[in-house]
Parts: sequence; C-alpha cells; structure tokens
Amino acid sequence: MTNKIKFINVESIFDKLTRNTNQITESKIETIISNMESSQEFKNLFFFSDEDDHMYYYQETDEQKIKEFISQHIDISNLSDSDFEDYGQSLCDWYSGGFIQIGVLQIEENDLYTMLRDEYLHDSVYVKKLVKSGKSFFVKIDKLKEQCLNNLVDVAISEIKIALKGYKFEN
Repeated sequence: MTNKIKFINVESIFDKLTRNTNQITESKIETIISNMESSQEFKNLFFFSDEDDHMYYYQETDEQKIKEFISQHIDISNLSDSDFEDYGQSLCDWYSGGFIQIGVLQIEENDLYTMLRDEYLHDSVYVKKLVKSGKSFFVKIDKLKEQCLNNLVDVAISEIKIALKGYKFEN
C-alpha cells in the first residue's frame, strides 16, 4: 500500500449521509457526527485538522483504522472510497487550467500540481515530513510547491538550452 496524504471532509460526509433523509434523521446524524468529531479519540486519528472547515488529514496507511472508528458511531456503508480523498489529486482537480507567469516563462498550473502530487505527496519520505509538520502543514505544502516550481523552471531552462544548441544564425 502506498503512503499518500488523504483527507476527509466531515461536512461532505454529513451531506452524503443525510441525502434523502427526513429532518429527524438528519438531526440525529448531525448530533452523532458532532459528538464523534469533538472526541479526542477521533482527533488522534489525524496528523492535522482544519476544524473550521471540518477537514482532517491522515496517511493512507491509517485509512482502515479511521473507517472502523467512524463505523462504530455511524453507518458509512453508503460512502465510497472517493469520500476519503487523495489530497494530491484534490489539489490537481482544484487548480486546473491556469498559468503561472515568471518573467517571460509561463508554466501550466496543472504541471505544478501534478508534480507536487506524483513526486512529493505520494512519496513516503515527504509524507513522513508532512505528518511531522503538525500545525505548520500548509507552510510545508507551500515550501513543496516552491520546490516543484523551481524544478519546473529548471526543466524549462534545460529544454531551452537543448533547443539553443540547434539554433542557427541567419546570415
């Protein structure tokens, strides 16, 4: 099994669990989820949480333990694996189509986030570093983005230098 950074969004899970239910059932589910979310045992399952947005980050290797814990409180059999989201893929999906302009160099935002996902957020070495980062999780992510951007600039410069070797001056 890989060791990716993944997350759950408790509000999204709540929405999926309460779809097509009545108000009484919705209220019961909300109470159960709220109590579960406020428990220290739940919080201990995640290395970082953004409680204001009800987002909880974990290593993929801990996913089964998290599912088992949540299942003790509420039936999640209707949730799919996609409800336990790959953070790297989520970044790729979120930031699509834009460009990063650095001087005259233009880099596709998709390339940045694809490199971030594939070379950092799906690499056990970097995952361990992010897990240890604690409250500075987003600061570390920003540093990885900067590292990716530097790598992409280096690649672009290498490609330009290769093209330069074939350049011929016109007389």
